[in-house]
Amino acid sequence: MKSKQNNYQNVLSSRKVKQVAKSLLVASIVASQVFTVLPTGIFAAEKTSTTTSTTGNQIVPSAESAAKGIKPVTTSLALDGGVTEVRLKVSTFAQFKAAAESRTANVIEITGAFQFTSNVTVDSNMRIEGNGYTMNLASYQMIMKSSSIIDLQDAVLSNIGSRPMFTGYNGNSTPTLNIIDNVQIRGFVMAGSGNLSMSIDGSNNRFVSGENMAIDVDELEIKEGARIEQLEARNSAIHIRNTGSASIGADSYINMTSNQGYAFDAWYSSLVVGENAVIKSTSKYGTLRASTLVVKNGADLSLGSGDEGYGIYSTGNITIGDNVKLKATGTGTAVYAYNTGTSIVVGKNADIDIVSDNGYGFYSNGKITFSDGSSLKLRTQYMAIYANGSGGVQFGSVSNQTKPAEQKVKIDIDSALEYGVYSIGPIIFGDDTDVNIKSRYASIYAVGTARVNIGSHTKATLTSSSYQGIYSGGTNIGDNADINIKSYGRGIDNTDLNGEGLSTGKQVALKIVSATQDGITTFNNVSLGDENIIDITSLSGRAIHTYYGKTVKVSPNSTMYLNGRTGVFQEGATSSAFNVGTGSTVKIDAAEEGIWTTGSTTFATNTKLNIRAASAYGDNSAIRSMGVVTFNKDSMIYAETLSNNSTSVFDLSSGQNSRLVLNSPKYIDFRQNNRSTNGHIVRGYGNDSDDYKSRVEINNMAKIYAWNQESDWSKTSTGEWNSIDAVRIPLSYRAGSQVVNYFGGVATGKNIEGFSIFDYSRVSTEASNTIDRPVLNTVYTNSKTITGTATPGNEIVLTLPDGKTLKTTVKADGTWSVNVPEGTVLTKNQTVSAYQTNGVNDSVTTNTKVVEDVRVPDAPTANKVKEGDTTITGKGEANTTITVTLPDGTKVTGKTDDKGDFTITIPAQKEGAEIKVTQTAPNGKESDPAKVVVASNQKPVITAADKTIKVGDTFNPLTGVTATDKEDGNLTSKITVTKNTVNTAKEGTYQVTYSVTDSDKNTTTKTINVKVEDLTGTVTADTFYLGVDNYVNGTFSGKVAKVRLKVNGSEFTLINVADGKYTYYAKDKITSLTDKAEIVAYNANGTVIETKTVKIVDGATLAGKVTPAVFKLGSDLRVTGTYTGSVKKVALSVNGVVTSSVAVVDGTTFQYYAKDLIKNLTDDVKVIGYNAAGAAVSTVKVTIQNSSENTGSITANDFAVGTDLRVTGTYTGGVKKVALQVNGETFTGVGVLADGTF
Repeated sequence: MKSKQNNYQNVLSSRKVKQVAKSLLVASIVASQVFTVLPTGIFAAEKTSTTTSTTGNQIVPSAESAAKGIKPVTTSLALDGGVTEVRLKVSTFAQFKAAAESRTANVIEITGAFQFTSNVTVDSNMRIEGNGYTMNLASYQMIMKSSSIIDLQDAVLSNIGSRPMFTGYNGNSTPTLNIIDNVQIRGFVMAGSGNLSMSIDGSNNRFVSGENMAIDVDELEIKEGARIEQLEARNSAIHIRNTGSASIGADSYINMTSNQGYAFDAWYSSLVVGENAVIKSTSKYGTLRASTLVVKNGADLSLGSGDEGYGIYSTGNITIGDNVKLKATGTGTAVYAYNTGTSIVVGKNADIDIVSDNGYGFYSNGKITFSDGSSLKLRTQYMAIYANGSGGVQFGSVSNQTKPAEQKVKIDIDSALEYGVYSIGPIIFGDDTDVNIKSRYASIYAVGTARVNIGSHTKATLTSSSYQGIYSGGTNIGDNADINIKSYGRGIDNTDLNGEGLSTGKQVALKIVSATQDGITTFNNVSLGDENIIDITSLSGRAIHTYYGKTVKVSPNSTMYLNGRTGVFQEGATSSAFNVGTGSTVKIDAAEEGIWTTGSTTFATNTKLNIRAASAYGDNSAIRSMGVVTFNKDSMIYAETLSNNSTSVFDLSSGQNSRLVLNSPKYIDFRQNNRSTNGHIVRGYGNDSDDYKSRVEINNMAKIYAWNQESDWSKTSTGEWNSIDAVRIPLSYRAGSQVVNYFGGVATGKNIEGFSIFDYSRVSTEASNTIDRPVLNTVYTNSKTITGTATPGNEIVLTLPDGKTLKTTVKADGTWSVNVPEGTVLTKNQTVSAYQTNGVNDSVTTNTKVVEDVRVPDAPTANKVKEGDTTITGKGEANTTITVTLPDGTKVTGKTDDKGDFTITIPAQKEGAEIKVTQTAPNGKESDPAKVVVASNQKPVITAADKTIKVGDTFNPLTGVTATDKEDGNLTSKITVTKNTVNTAKEGTYQVTYSVTDSDKNTTTKTINVKVEDLTGTVTADTFYLGVDNYVNGTFSGKVAKVRLKVNGSEFTLINVADGKYTYYAKDKITSLTDKAEIVAYNANGTVIETKTVKIVDGATLAGKVTPAVFKLGSDLRVTGTYTGSVKKVALSVNGVVTSSVAVVDGTTFQYYAKDLIKNLTDDVKVIGYNAAGAAVSTVKVTIQNSSENTGSITANDFAVGTDLRVTGTYTGGVKKVALQVNGETFTGVGVLADGTF
């Protein structure tokens, strides 16, 4: 029953061992090569077997195959082999002891509880059926001799102290204890002398040992389906002795707790956990410890460790099968393979959830492999995954293909203090892996020359708070991978001289944000594949930094965005090169140089470069090169230095024979923002010798504009050159007699006369300074396309509210449109942004808010329908739903085509039936209906009425005459006059006959009477004062016999008039100044002769007031006073006689001579005020007084101071009161005396 320790490779056949060796050889070769050069599918996953599975280029043993190398644990039952039962019932300890030691009874049935009073020695096989009764061993033991077997079921056992209940007789004993079912034991179950075996089966088994271990045996088999509901111990719950073995059966369940040890400790033994087994554990040190551990498919492990130890600890290999769930929490390492070369293998679709407060997640001294479909969630204090062996770490298979979702490896790592994944050997992420790693140190760290290979289609987010994103001897990123790195230090660090640098496959997206150092630092070459998108931000360092003369290659049709202190920085030797492939775009924002290289820089055909450099204070250039800077055919270059201390856009001063070469670029715009005489376009090597001199070469360019230093670039250029070719500009100390100090020279070549590059701050192929903003049309909440206008040929970059970025090219007519992608929801007030770019220079962004679409579509156009038609046609908006509603309410729907046309089948309808046609917009709003009445072949209808005209009028018989037809519609233009007897020079009644014919040849005629009358005569209307007048008054002449009032189109009663004047009551008819009032004059027959408009004036214009002064009879000559309002003249009424009116004196006063009109105090005198129209607007009575009442005198007697009490005197005339005034102060007046004194 013993099995020796085996490594999983030992159990393979010699042929399998050779296969493994061969596979490992392949792995070592492949690991040193770039994945993208390997044939697709070379490492395709093999069909799953029970022996091995293939992960990438590594053959991985399955849990089943690994378990086959471990000798299974088997135990025999007491009554195996058809032994006849010999049953005894016992209820006392004496009876039990006698039965157990009898060697004749093999089934002991307990019928009552009892307590041991001595040891019981067993030397035979037996089954003890406890029937739920308690046996208290009271520190005594069941001592088992030789190979005796005890089966225990339905029993309750208890003991005190640390002595085991079951033990061997001596060292030669090989006893077996089988827990059959429903056994509860409190105490140390089995230990001591002998080679002890134990099995556990059934359910409702509980073992609690408060003083020691629960089980200490050499062999342990937990049977398939067994359930241990409770297994608790002070020390290890289960301990397997030296060189023993243990197995946990399929579908079993164990709930373990150890207060001071491992829950399941098989330190020197192999342990196999069966399929679908469930282990729940909490312990001080850890859960599972074994020399070799195999966890078969489907197992579910929930392991809680205390302040020491490990979740799983093995001195040998650890193999975890497919579909295993592993949840481990604790202070120490979760999964630890201790010895050198030992490996950890995790099968397919494993679900790993680890929290380690002070340890690692996975720690192996060999290789760690995670198979396809694995899901890893690791939260650790130190390294989440640590492979301390040359085998490295591999996640999933490699086949250069996408994988179904269930086969993807998902990695979610958070390492608080150290690395995410750390390996002495290579780190391989298989294809289509989802990676999210947060760490303090490097997220991925491969020691020395070890590579990091990231498989195709992988999506990775790496975040390092203190160090690198990736550190390795070389980094390879497979096709279609999407890598996002945020690091405190370098994003990618490949700084091993013997390493391999950085390479990427096709269509890779690589984004790096480095807080303090370089985005990419390498001692070797950088090779970026076709159609890559590279986005690097490194504000405190260089976006890309190479040493030792290494190269950076950007393959065709790629896009590179660099934002850093320097964009590309290459040092070490003239072999350095920055090469950009055909169709690629490079955009660089740099505080210092955009590109700084000790070698050369080449941009292939159709490339685009945008550099905005020298944003920080300092003399920096857009490109600084010791070699040749070349822009080839149809390239586009925007290069600008922003510092007012920059002296050149291109700095060639560090290299002999350095050159700036423009080979027929499509577009250039070189800008030097240092507008002083110190700012230039290009600077050469400081030597005039032809062997060393720098130069500028310009070949085959259609046009160049140039602006002098300190000039305004938005104004007309300083110069313009056309059809330039074979131009050479040496960068010399002098240009003729002018000292240019290697910033210029005399230009030679075709059509370049007068071109002085020394004097320019801008050189461009474009005369304009900026790119216009695009126009962004209204965006609605349900818009399926977004449209606008911009410059033809430019690219529109549109950003949606959900962050999606869409691009399109502006059409030749200046319009553009972009389809809103599926899944994007436009919400009211969200912002949509767009800018246009020519590829190297961008416009300012245009923003617009999303508008809720409440538009109701216009009604569609529906063509006419005849009786019997079975289709209806028409036109609406393109691709909308058309609804036809028939007279009985039935609805028929259809759709318009791309041009908006529709044809919908309907049942035949009768003449006169009304059909309604609507269209429904994408926002669900339905239009008003277009109505179609089913027509038939009826005769047309002529509309013409009898007329009366004046003698001498011009008469057109077709005026006001119309014709319509149900089928043909308006036929007015088809009317003909077949008879016309009208003579406008003579009174009388005449006839006119009309005729019209429709498309079906149906003809209609109609005759009307035209009466010619003598309608001479006139009518007038006086002004109507609103609010004052009650009647409209006026005069008439000629044939006028009747008049009526017409107000705002409403006609009132017709009245007879006579004697040339009329009066029409209008107070209740004309009620507003805005009313349109007319007097219409008729002859005796009721024919209109003339209409005149009544002028309506506000009655307030009649308002005015006169205020006469008192008239002093006998002294005044005139009545005087003041007036307000509309008073223009005044008159007097004296005793009822009104005098003629006179004009007022000025704007406020009037006077009227009245001395001979007013003669008595009793006269009734009034002043009458008239407005400009002569209407009396104010009549006020005049007060008349005797003139003597207003004259008089006083005489004061002398006043004796100190004697007199009063001032006295006399008065005359109209004096009524006197008052005393002393030193200017007037005192209260008093009445005078009737005798003429006061």
